[in-house]
Amino acid sequence: MDEYNKEALKRIGQGVEYAMKERGYNISTLSEASGVARNSIYKIIRGDNYAITILIEVMRILQVHIEMSLMSAENNIHTMDGNKSSQN
Repeated sequence: MDEYNKEALKRIGQGVEYAMKERGYNISTLSEASGVARNSIYKIIRGDNYAITILIEVMRILQVHIEMSLMSAENNIHTMDGNKSSQN
C-alpha cells in the first residue's frame, strides 16, 4: 500500500474515533448498533485495510460523512484542519 493510501486510512480512522467519542460510543456499543464486528472497527481506527461497506455502516450509525474529491496528479492534499499539506 502506498503512503497516500496509508495516510488516508489513518485520517479516516482518527475521524471515526473522534466521532465515536463525541457521540458516546465505544467499540462494543458501536459494534452492536452497526452490526459490524469489533475487530473491523478496530481496523478502521488503526488505519488498517477494510471493506468500504464496513465503513459506510459505521458512518451511518455515527451520522458522519467523508468529503471526497478527485485529486490532481500533484496530490493536492489538505490536512483535516484545512491547511495544505507540506507533503505530496
